[in-house]
Amino acid sequence: MTRIEENDRWAAAERLAAGEVDERLTRRRGTTLLWIVVLLLVSVAAGVVIALLLPSRPENTASDGIEPRVGIGWGISGLGFAVAVVTFVWGRRTGHYIPRWRAVLSPLSREERKSAVRQLRGKETLDARHATVIVAAARQSQRATWGYVPLVVALTLMMVGSAISSRAFWATWLFAAAMLLFAGSAIVSLIRYREVAAFLDAHEGTLGD
Repeated sequence: MTRIEENDRWAAAERLAAGEVDERLTRRRGTTLLWIVVLLLVSVAAGVVIALLLPSRPENTASDGIEPRVGIGWGISGLGFAVAVVTFVWGRRTGHYIPRWRAVLSPLSREERKSAVRQLRGKETLDARHATVIVAAARQSQRATWGYVPLVVALTLMMVGSAISSRAFWATWLFAAAMLLFAGSAIVSLIRYREVAAFLDAHEGTLGD
């Protein structure tokens, strides 16, 4: 790693902080979209496998052919999916969803990103040379938190719906895992949000917008 390369990375981060788009990050966009497609395909494949492994539905179902609990589970899962779609569209339009190719810290190396995150969380002293970039990253972190929480709620609803609609033993554990996921994510998000808010209170006013 040379000093010139380090300066180039921070210069790219400063351009992103100023609202410019670094064309060298185009490849990151393609990689991210590829991962999304792969995850969707894996999710569909996993759903098919789980459906094949689940026991067949018993004959003594409701008159419409669907057990009440199955209908309730599908309804909750559908609500979770709808929340996820609405949240994604809302977050994309309002800037609460931050694609990797627009993240201020994305041009930096792994160690530089870790150091920047520790600074905006108050774990390290702010590096005055890169204060503009760190403050911009803190602002992005706050916006991303507001976009992240509804997605966790949507995922939890889908998991709970799957647990309710299934008779399998693992459904109970899935329900418990969903609740733990929601509670843990909410606590972590709150802690990090408060850390970032404290950082902005201490440093944002000194730099201006």
